[in-house]
Amino acid sequence: MKSSRENRVIETPRLLIRLPQADDVKAILKICNSEHVLRYNAMNKVSTAELIKKFETPHESYWTFHLVCKESNEIIGAVFIEPDTLRYKVRSVSISYYLDEAKTQNGYMHEALNEVLNYIFTILKMDIVTARVFSPNIASIRLLKKLGFLHEGTLRHAVCGYEDVIYDDLLFSLFKSEFEYLENKKTISK
Repeated sequence: MKSSRENRVIETPRLLIRLPQADDVKAILKICNSEHVLRYNAMNKVSTAELIKKFETPHESYWTFHLVCKESNEIIGAVFIEPDTLRYKVRSVSISYYLDEAKTQNGYMHEALNEVLNYIFTILKMDIVTARVFSPNIASIRLLKKLGFLHEGTLRHAVCGYEDVIYDDLLFSLFKSEFEYLENKKTISK
């Protein structure tokens, strides 16, 4: 995966999707340490110092984007693009994401992921995007299916998450050709 670390901003009708900035720490810390986010993500609470260190250390193998609501200029979530550790020698990445609980069920993540997928397929030149979801996370499963992802399989009793709850891990994938087909279909139906 080769791409420059430009300060690219992806814009949607309601969101700015951009690289992390130093002033984002307080807002992101509140969101990522919330019970709502921790419940369905394989992560632990982070400290301010740990988050600042992550912001200051750019990584060549993954990207972090923060979601900024245009109307209020507040950070409402994040999207992560990481190496796909389940595939070998294929142009693929894995995405993960979270959203402030107060902003859920309003289409923000669908709007953000649709543009991030476009970025992955057109700018990063990937052929496949994967996403992994804990089985009880019905909203995320619904979102991925709406975006065109297919459920490839389930690894049962696979991830020990927050507060030592063990989850089944559902694997979803979307091929570039499938994404292009769905985008063309949207264009034709307008």
